[in-house]
Amino acid sequence: MTLGVLGNTHRTLGNYAISKILLERALNIEEKRYCVNHLEVAKTSNDLGSVYVELENYSQAKSLFE
Repeated sequence: MTLGVLGNTHRTLGNYAISKILLERALNIEEKRYCVNHLEVAKTSNDLGSVYVELENYSQAKSLFE
């Protein structure tokens, strides 16, 4: 199971703080492994942005969605 899958599972369960940590780690790894325009990076950025929306941190979410 990957960090992204774990992060999304915690998001689904409403554990947004844990989800945020896991997705941030996944994004960091993916940005090092792939270029920033890679599909996996985009998917994880979107997932993390959704967590920030749930945490009502809209400015951080917006930066990830752009």
